[in-house]
Amino acid sequence: MKSLDLSTEVMSDQRIMTLVNRAQAWLEDLLGPQSTRLVDAKWSSKQVGALTLVVLNLSDWTWPQGVETLFEVDDLAVESRARQRLHRAWGDLLQARNHQQLLELEQLVGKE
Repeated sequence: MKSLDLSTEVMSDQRIMTLVNRAQAWLEDLLGPQSTRLVDAKWSSKQVGALTLVVLNLSDWTWPQGVETLFEVDDLAVESRARQRLHRAWGDLLQARNHQQLLELEQLVGKE
């Protein structure tokens, strides 16, 4: 990854840390070597009532605010569910990137 950021909450919970490390490997596999070098991944966790959620924020130079995906801890433990959500997160970032690049192209064309 261009940048990998793990929150204190993630690093302090051994189960979540293990699941995030595994999910991060799946994410890097999904992105491939070229895209992995361009994408920032930030993992954190938060409590919503009694439920612990793991939060992944993916960003790159075109969409620095990133896209956010929430995982229930149990969803990260099931490979097929986790990979599906990671795939969706990557698709969301690509869609945001595409939208941003189209806006920039429209601005260039409009200036001529």
